[in-house]
Amino acid sequence: MRYDEDARDARDVTFAYGARGKPSVRGPATLAARCGFSVSHCDGLTAVAVTTNGDACGIDVEDENRRIGTDVGKFARRWLSDDETRRLSDIVADDERARAFMRLWTAKESYVKALGLGIAGRPFREFDIAWDVAEDAAKTWSMDLRDVTDDGTVPWRFALLKPRASQSHVMSLCAPAGADGRMPRVRVRWASPFEPLVDVDAADADVLALGGSRATI
Repeated sequence: MRYDEDARDARDVTFAYGARGKPSVRGPATLAARCGFSVSHCDGLTAVAVTTNGDACGIDVEDENRRIGTDVGKFARRWLSDDETRRLSDIVADDERARAFMRLWTAKESYVKALGLGIAGRPFREFDIAWDVAEDAAKTWSMDLRDVTDDGTVPWRFALLKPRASQSHVMSLCAPAGADGRMPRVRVRWASPFEPLVDVDAADADVLALGGSRATI
């Protein structure tokens, strides 16, 4: 396995862990300076987000059809903000409410992972993600982050994707905005064990956009 233009053996790469357990590249120094990454997994899929400019990022993936072991409303009241819980309770159809919960959960998880804090270090109840739903087949979300502790120095952006339109996984990416104020371009690379990587542009028909930050879409 090789990485970057230095073409050194990837076994030379070493890792460090933050106070909340977030991993980062420790060395070589040239790679550590420009590589941020985040990892998530659920049944049937492992996702790794990598930045090439040293920016932090967060990723979370879940099965959109997963059903939590208790009523969605009860779970939301325990973990989510009051506004988010109210928005979910306004959704009449049970399946639609459950899918909305999974989209919201992945978005919030990707944010706290980008911060390097995790849910224990940044409780979900302490910030909001507001969303509007478009009247399209994908029920595309446009989202706004509302965090009173955010000083605005990092303009966080979200991308909500279904990695494969034919499957039920939903994935959220959180990263700083690019120079144009939007989510940086996302390139998807698929890998199966013992098989070569396959590049797929995020606009490819097999990758379904489910939404993103209001400034992005």
